[in-house]
Amino acid sequence: MQNAILVSFDHFSSTDEKPQHDWCPVGARSWCYYQKALAIGQEPGAHRTNVGTPLAPDVAEHVKEVYTRLAHVDLLKRCTLGKTQNANENLHSVVWSKSPKTTFVGLQHVVSATCSAVSQFNAGIKNMYKVMQVPSGANLLTSAEKADRQRLQQAKLQTVAASKEARQDGFVARTRTAAATLTYYAGGEF
Repeated sequence: MQNAILVSFDHFSSTDEKPQHDWCPVGARSWCYYQKALAIGQEPGAHRTNVGTPLAPDVAEHVKEVYTRLAHVDLLKRCTLGKTQNANENLHSVVWSKSPKTTFVGLQHVVSATCSAVSQFNAGIKNMYKVMQVPSGANLLTSAEKADRQRLQQAKLQTVAASKEARQDGFVARTRTAAATLTYYAGGEF
């Protein structure tokens, strides 16, 4: 991954005077126009016309810092976990379930909902009650434990490959059904 990130920087900062395609994939099926042209025995065209958004040399100096940070080993280790869902989106869904966007509430309510959601997201519902010092009886703690168990079981189920495939198949089926019943679309005729 680190090489791919840095190769893309070299590719997009190349110029006719200083081509930097040594690390681009070679062969007729390469994504690099330069290596593709060399593989089929043609002269590579001009960089200005073949590179979609070339980086000017003075801009490339500043952008290289970003590429270097993106290619840092610590960041890439976090990316290799294979997670497909953004944790922030998951947290946001918990916040908005406690304080819906569709209903106006005051700042204190949003802050309270956010604190509650962060506690619930990080520690579970039962521990959230303890952290927030909510007076709780046996029934509340039992239901919180049950909700936490269900959440963990659902998370484990979603990581199973068969479950992922089933969700993807369901998405494809719903998309096809929606496309088949579509009677109007942008640019279409009546």
